[in-house]
Amino acid sequence: MCQLTILRLARKCRRPFILSTISSSSSAFSTAATSPSEAPSAAAAHLVDSVNALSRLRSRPHQQQSGGTRLARRFVEFVDPSSKSSACATGLFGIEELRHGPSGFARLQSEAIDTVSRLLGEAAAVGPGGRQRSMVSILDDMSNAVCRVADMADCVRQLHPLVEYRNAAEETCVAIATLVESLNTNRELYDRLVEAIRDSGPNGDAARFNTDRVDHRVGELLIWDFLQSGVHLDANSGESNRFVSACSRAFLLGAEFSRGAMQPAPAPIGATSLSSSTLIDAAGEHPDSGVRRAAYAAFYAEMPSQEATLCQLLSTRLEIARLAGFKSFADRATAGSLLDSPESVRAFLTGLADRLESSAARDAKTMRRYLGIEGSGDEALGETVGAWDFVYLVNVATAACFKGDPASRNIEEFFSIGSCLSGIAYVAERLFNVQLCLVESPLDGEVWDSRVFKINVRRNHGNAGAGEDLGSIYCDFFPRAGKPVQDCHFTIRGGRSGPNPPHQPPIVCLQLQCPDPAMGSVSAPSLLSPGQVENLFHEFGHALHSVLGCTRYQHVTGTRCSTDLAEVPSTIMEMFAFRPEVLKHYAKHWRTGEPLPERLYAPLQASRHVLPGVSRQQQILYSMLDMELHSSDPPPTQDRPSTTAVFQQLASRPSLRYLPVPPPGTAWQHRFTHLVGYGAKYHAYLVSKAIASLVWSTRFAKDPLCSSAGRDYELRLLARGGEESTASMVAELTGQSVTVDCLVDALAANL
Repeated sequence: MCQLTILRLARKCRRPFILSTISSSSSAFSTAATSPSEAPSAAAAHLVDSVNALSRLRSRPHQQQSGGTRLARRFVEFVDPSSKSSACATGLFGIEELRHGPSGFARLQSEAIDTVSRLLGEAAAVGPGGRQRSMVSILDDMSNAVCRVADMADCVRQLHPLVEYRNAAEETCVAIATLVESLNTNRELYDRLVEAIRDSGPNGDAARFNTDRVDHRVGELLIWDFLQSGVHLDANSGESNRFVSACSRAFLLGAEFSRGAMQPAPAPIGATSLSSSTLIDAAGEHPDSGVRRAAYAAFYAEMPSQEATLCQLLSTRLEIARLAGFKSFADRATAGSLLDSPESVRAFLTGLADRLESSAARDAKTMRRYLGIEGSGDEALGETVGAWDFVYLVNVATAACFKGDPASRNIEEFFSIGSCLSGIAYVAERLFNVQLCLVESPLDGEVWDSRVFKINVRRNHGNAGAGEDLGSIYCDFFPRAGKPVQDCHFTIRGGRSGPNPPHQPPIVCLQLQCPDPAMGSVSAPSLLSPGQVENLFHEFGHALHSVLGCTRYQHVTGTRCSTDLAEVPSTIMEMFAFRPEVLKHYAKHWRTGEPLPERLYAPLQASRHVLPGVSRQQQILYSMLDMELHSSDPPPTQDRPSTTAVFQQLASRPSLRYLPVPPPGTAWQHRFTHLVGYGAKYHAYLVSKAIASLVWSTRFAKDPLCSSAGRDYELRLLARGGEESTASMVAELTGQSVTVDCLVDALAANL
């Protein structure tokens, strides 16, 4: 399946329903009457109680509810959907077409196809009565028509507990992908777009419709997407068919590799049967290094089938890149990014590795000390500290931060899910002057499980009125059978600001795996570990980016931006989670209301950044491998140096000598599924962290909750989505030109 052009899916790293029609009550997490400098009071307490109460309930598939109007209705058993009329008050996410159940997906699919057909006719119109608006507006409407269906269906096929919904959503995803593939290769549509955008004469859109810089940038992005999909290739010579065939093979190979990475591991010699989860736990937590090594070696053992699939994927991606006119897949993937070539990426990674060498040396000394091994920090680790020891040592170092303080033993009791959400609401109100409003009674049919809840994001107008609804966030936070385990952000409907195209409030969905209350606990809510708190703040960073990034065109709204920018808002949001200014407003014991002791603030922050040099260098090495595998010509094959040989060569760099070494016979990359989803782009995680560090140091370090800094951050970065380049937005916000050296300095200074 070729890359989607018109359908630019939001990153998850991933529609007309008007919020004002909802006839359910909302309670603000914080109130307009509460001074921003004060702790949220009654409203925040209501939030904590409401969401904590939801977390205590049993999960129930939700197609239709049986009466009741407020949150208390969640405490009753949900009726069997088959025993009632199939019609609900509304459909999933408030989409009317889904009110009668999964059959509504076929209707949505048909409506999208009809809309695209009409827009194709509008784009093709010529003569005096021809096009009456810009090509970018027409194409954004096409993008909107398919994304409103495809994005939502992609979410439903993964999250809905009922198989009939999942199957219907899956069929819709396939049908829309087929539609998009036909648009990707529509040469007439592409030619008309190029003419409209690049013709500076009277026939161009600049002259005809007075288009501006934003229109031109979005048009160029659309042109680039078309070219990435091979629209320019000659159909008569067979190039176009070869490109489509190669894209289809790459999709299938990627899926095959991802499935293989999830396969159970063979048991070590002498063991009867061990699950993958058992091996992972043993590799990270067992006190005996020999057991950890055996578990690691079993789980990450070389898999010839995975090596073969990976090599085929790399070869196919090289073919795709060559057909599209690029030297390598890495050249294709980095073009248009902040670091816009493999050479720039390598300069960033090697420069950062060198800068972090001294920090990694200190970490090596610490790791040896924890293992009782003699040696100076100047020595390479060799096999004294292995890759199988690293997770265990991170756990030891994390515990050491608290120095045995008894109050830290049950620290999660200060982080109930409700309290943590009140902390996020506090940050959002201080920085962006928005309220997060809990919708206590979603309409029948609007959510898919009894514990899914909805938040409306509302601009705070103080005493001037109720405020403007900016968008909605559906929260699917609690475990249930069959639910994916990976935390994720879905765009359900991309926002656009209007009036032309019409205003469209964004809708997003957050999926997390917050723990159920502990076994045997009758009253305790879902309690989060510090890592889970950080993940919650991270995912809400994505959600606020989507909601506040309501651009003119939904094609570039929110997280529909370059990969190196998409993780910046989520990373910045993480940085607020354990700041003392924020902790004191939300970290309270779930039962007593007692605040987290202030003496734990600094250890808690330190515990999130243990062994920072080695941790960061490990990510550098992963990024180097990803870049090298996608730059090699020819790529590794079973007849040439393996992907493991490439990894070992990269790991031999002098500045990386303090990294723990995997044991012989292992190939961790055979389980590294990011090679599929982030092929030649894994380095974007580090680039995003560098940008976030730069923004933090220039705008928030001195006063993290400064409202003027928050407003600038919203207007100059969040609100713009992908309307402007990453470099220009970051430079305007920070006052610094974004160079490789600047990124290295920012990240090295923020360990």
